[in-house]
Amino acid sequence: MKRIVYFLLFLAGSGVSNAQTQTYDMATFTAPSGWKAEPKENLMLFSRIDGGSWAQIGIYKSTVSKGSVENDAISEWQTLVASQHTMSQEESTKPASGDGWEIMSKSGVWQFNGSNVATILTTYSNKQVCFSVLLNATAKTYLKMYQDFIATLTPSVPAGNTPSANDLGPDNIQRKSGFKFTTTNWNDGWVSNVRENWVEVVKPGIKVLIHYPNQQVDAYSAEKLQGDHNAWRILIEPKYSSIKNVVERGIQDYQSITFFTADAAEKTTGKNVYIVLFKKHYDKGNGRYLEIVADSKAVFEQEFGSNYINKSSWEYTDQVKSWDKLANMQSRNKFSIASSDLIGKWSESDYASLRYYYVSNGGFAGATATSISDEFTFLPANTYQSDHAGASGVVGNQQFSRQVYNGNSMVTEWNITFTNRFQGQSEKYDSYFEAIKGGRILVLTDRNNSVKWLVKQQTN
Repeated sequence: MKRIVYFLLFLAGSGVSNAQTQTYDMATFTAPSGWKAEPKENLMLFSRIDGGSWAQIGIYKSTVSKGSVENDAISEWQTLVASQHTMSQEESTKPASGDGWEIMSKSGVWQFNGSNVATILTTYSNKQVCFSVLLNATAKTYLKMYQDFIATLTPSVPAGNTPSANDLGPDNIQRKSGFKFTTTNWNDGWVSNVRENWVEVVKPGIKVLIHYPNQQVDAYSAEKLQGDHNAWRILIEPKYSSIKNVVERGIQDYQSITFFTADAAEKTTGKNVYIVLFKKHYDKGNGRYLEIVADSKAVFEQEFGSNYINKSSWEYTDQVKSWDKLANMQSRNKFSIASSDLIGKWSESDYASLRYYYVSNGGFAGATATSISDEFTFLPANTYQSDHAGASGVVGNQQFSRQVYNGNSMVTEWNITFTNRFQGQSEKYDSYFEAIKGGRILVLTDRNNSVKWLVKQQTN
């Protein structure tokens, strides 16, 4: 699509026209005339249908920059385009710049219902934040409309969102989300990205959405299948159309399995996909709903196996392995830590009790209880304080303990080492962030594989 070279040259002189303008996130623009506007969760979508041809223009919300427009364009292309479609004829333009922003476009072609769909993704970056504008089109006439639309667009930081010193880390990278790392690249080709309501884990042809805990979705149900259908209704049905061939493949067991498969079309793109809703209900209650979206059933089975299809031929041990491979995808909600992310107080607490009764008459014979709490306060200049308290024994006559430490904290992306711990020794924890809606959980694992799940305390 060599036309995008001309297109980018055209961009260099673009500006907002005299027509009435609108603003979405970091883009100010004139809405295309005759297109239907549809606000979505993470984008503003414009679409139109003309007989047998159609097009979409989407303005995506901004994300933290990878440090250059080239890296941003590659990341945006992979996340917004290549992870959704099998692309061909891919091209890229050289960056252009103006008013503190760099602009770069990538393009390609994919198939939808036997017809070619041309895609152009234009990425704007100021090395602190970036956002992209997408065109999907089935006819050449829409390319000119896209050029006209882009010519009206001006990128800017909205009022009230101007980066301040508190938004910047020591490397001067903007923490739009409050955290330095929002992407994890895995050695096997998967890429995890923090999103507003889930972590999106992608590789070509398939993506897994690790949904954050949700009070409505995770509400207790005495009947497993009723709870499963509630999750399907909330997580799946609003996002897809033409849902068909729905099959329930889960089981009721000690650790039950939620497992739905179906064919559907994405409402945002119209693309036909194979979808799976999966959850392993761990006895500790830490299972997450996973929404798998694949280009086809074959793509899903190539990644996660096919031995769940015919129950009469199941080998239980093989089936468990297949489930575990899916269930283990929730561990991809894992992101590196920067020392500037930690400033403040993080804590966890736990409590357990046992009640005893006399066998002879059923009378109450007393209770035992155990409670523990851990609190870490990260201070400037890489220093810390921690307070560890516990109580255990017969209620009314419990034994109490407390240990307080002060020292230095040395943070790498996946480890934290604390000095001056027990008997003055240093202690190293494997560490990472788990993303949740609106924040993070700090996970620390010591050499004995004891895990602490710490939540940051709010400050007034």
